[in-house]
Amino acid sequence: MDYPKNKEDWWEWAEKYWDDFFYILCKYINVYAVATDDTYQDGALIGCTILEDILRCKREKDKKLGRYFQSAWTMAPDSICIYDNPNWSRFCDMCSEEQVLWEEDKHADTNNAMSNM
Repeated sequence: MDYPKNKEDWWEWAEKYWDDFFYILCKYINVYAVATDDTYQDGALIGCTILEDILRCKREKDKKLGRYFQSAWTMAPDSICIYDNPNWSRFCDMCSEEQVLWEEDKHADTNNAMSNM
């Protein structure tokens, strides 16, 4: 598999290369900052760190993990030395193919729009 082609592939890669991906996330994101997200209804994550939220996202297969990947990708330096990070190319593939995590939502929105016509 040369890149994740669907949601299952994306999560398979996340698991398979997690140690390297986690290293990259921690290197380029301030993981000790407080995660701010008002989408949590139960309030369980109020005051948690980004690190805790990243680990939760991985454990629960929350597509928000893709957003954290995007943040790290954006914060990484635009330099040849970036390839010193193990599996950096695969990390980039995960970012560029993040949309596979959201495809079901997109299809559901389209179906809902069509049924409301």
